Amino acid sequence: MNQVKNEKSEAVKQHWESMSAAYGVDLKSTTKTLSIKKLEINALSQAINSIMAAQNSNVQNVLEVGCGNGYNCCFLSKAFPNLSFTGIDYVPDMIKNAKAFAELEDCRDIVYMVGDVLKLSAADLLSAYDIVFTDRCLINLDTIEKQKKAISNLAERVSANGYLILIENITQTYGNQNACRKLVGLEERTPAHYNLFMDDALIMECANETNLQLIDTHDFGSLHDLFLYVILPKINGGMIDYESQMVETITEFCIDTSDLTKNQFGQFGQNRLYLFRKVV
Repeated sequence: MNQVKNEKSEAVKQHWESMSAAYGVDLKSTTKTLSIKKLEINALSQAINSIMAAQNSNVQNVLEVGCGNGYNCCFLSKAFPNLSFTGIDYVPDMIKNAKAFAELEDCRDIVYMVGDVLKLSAADLLSAYDIVFTDRCLINLDTIEKQKKAISNLAERVSANGYLILIENITQTYGNQNACRKLVGLEERTPAHYNLFMDDALIMECANETNLQLIDTHDFGSLHDLFLYVILPKINGGMIDYESQMVETITEFCIDTSDLTKNQFGQFGQNRLYLFRKVV
């Protein structure tokens, strides 16, 4: 059994190594569509703004675990120039590409290094960060046990009264999306072979065990995903069109109205943001 698990874990890593080699600094190394990446960065920005407001801007260090080729850290560093960003990823080529992307986009003073969410003690990190976040990182772990361990490791790197932000694919909201697909006569979608979507109850269980208090959740992708994965395929004979101009228009609408329409479109996006505070 352990050999099978190890083989699957290695296959996941090989997938991301091949994506990094194929696409380099291009967004497609980690994400199928720019639209969801825009929404992720906007949701992260909103969460960081709320943290800084609560802490009277007494926030300095931010760590992204599973940074890929650096899109999040780069654009967040531009939005928050007074914060110090560090990004780690377990694929060395991703880190090489993240450094190249930072230079290309003139994103300064970001520290990138190789590191594994399951072995954070092996990376040359600070003992604690004011904000730690992931963006579709934990879903690449091939067992629930590893996901639990990862959340525990992340919590250990959060400073006292600091914050953990998780953006992960959630089984429940993905199920809601599939229920809508079935209602309009479409087949259910299934996660990619290299992903293990996370259970909401598991995340909350792990949070309770690691002194993490839930502050907020944000289903920022609901309208986007309902259109991309339900309405548009219904019109297009089942085809998903990641390049649709309407998807781009909906994305910009969601960003422009995000302060007014937060969580107003239900729980249908496969990505959900959790904001936790570490209470000690």
